[in-house]
Amino acid sequence: MRLRIHFTADDVARTTVAARPDDRWELVNSLHILQSPRPPAQYGPWLRHVRNRCAGRDFTGPSSAM
Repeated sequence: MRLRIHFTADDVARTTVAARPDDRWELVNSLHILQSPRPPAQYGPWLRHVRNRCAGRDFTGPSSAM
C-alpha cells in the first residue's frame, strides 16, 4: 500500500525536525521490519546482522544484555 502526503508551503513552514531519533520509535520500527514477511531490500545487511546476533537466544524470559 502506497501512502501519498501532500504538503502546502504553510505545512512546510510549520514543520520541525527532532534534534535526535526517538528511541521508542526506533525500536517499534525495527521490530516492524524484523517481523515483516517481505522487508525492503535495503534492510538486508542489517537484518542478517541482527538475525545472526539473535540466533539461538531465548527471548521469552527476562531480558539480558546482548
